[in-house]
Amino acid sequence: SNNIVFAIVSFGGFFGMGEKYHPIPWSSLDYDEHAGA
Repeated sequence: SNNIVFAIVSFGGFFGMGEKYHPIPWSSLDYDEHAGA
C-alpha cells in the first residue's frame, strides 16, 4: 500500500563504520515545520 511504516535511524559509529541501525515507527515521529532545519 505504498505507505511509509518505519524510519531507519543510525546510532554510533565513526565515519560510517560501526554504526547500528534501528527502525523507528513512522507514527512515533513528529515534524515541526517551524523548528528550523
